[in-house]
Amino acid sequence: MLFLHKALGALVLPPLGPLILILIGAAIVAVLPRLGRLLFGLGVVLTIALALPCVADLLQAPAESEFPPLKESAGVEDASAIVVLGGGSVRGAAEYGGETLTGATLRRVRYAATLERRTGLPLLVSGGKLDGGQTSEAKLMADALRTEFGVPVKWLETESVDTEENAARSAAILRPLGIRRILLVTDVGHMHRALAEFQNHGISVVAAPLDFRAHHDWLWPDFIPQAGAYERSGFILHEWLGEIWINLMKRIKS
Repeated sequence: MLFLHKALGALVLPPLGPLILILIGAAIVAVLPRLGRLLFGLGVVLTIALALPCVADLLQAPAESEFPPLKESAGVEDASAIVVLGGGSVRGAAEYGGETLTGATLRRVRYAATLERRTGLPLLVSGGKLDGGQTSEAKLMADALRTEFGVPVKWLETESVDTEENAARSAAILRPLGIRRILLVTDVGHMHRALAEFQNHGISVVAAPLDFRAHHDWLWPDFIPQAGAYERSGFILHEWLGEIWINLMKRIKS
């Protein structure tokens, strides 16, 4: 199922999804002119639109409204641990002599260190080996927290390969210790899906989101296609597809 999920995502989401529309449109335009032009144009429009910062902002804005920045009064005092979810690693990072954290994961680690200093709560880092890596995300995160931020890590969950496993395997560590409420650290666009998975496994969550970027005081550069905006749009669409996949799996199982 994991392979099917990843394959479906690769075919539907950018950059491959819009490119497939363009290629199909170009291939059939001689036989089916209207459909060919429609698919080709749709692929081009999607490619350009998703690369606009203003569109990326619009896609991310609902998540930022649902999960505002964490405040001290948001039930933090009832939490018993901080859980940080991995956001990817880089293989073959020559400057580090091997694997290292992506920028997304490093941002999560930095925010987790801030929360640990603020609350004194113990840390759990969650993430297995992804995409052929030899070191788990959890170990890379723990090493960064200890050596670069001077923050201890109490638990490492090193086997998960997706959000559902992050939740299930982390809950298996925490529940026997009587920990039922956590601060959950992940990107704001990922929080809805992550929070639901942890709650499904008996863990109450205080959302501690990060990476707030949506704004509406746009300037002219926000209407020019940018690679960073394309990546951000793709991330949000990935989360939406993940929600659809979860609901589909629930219906199949029921």
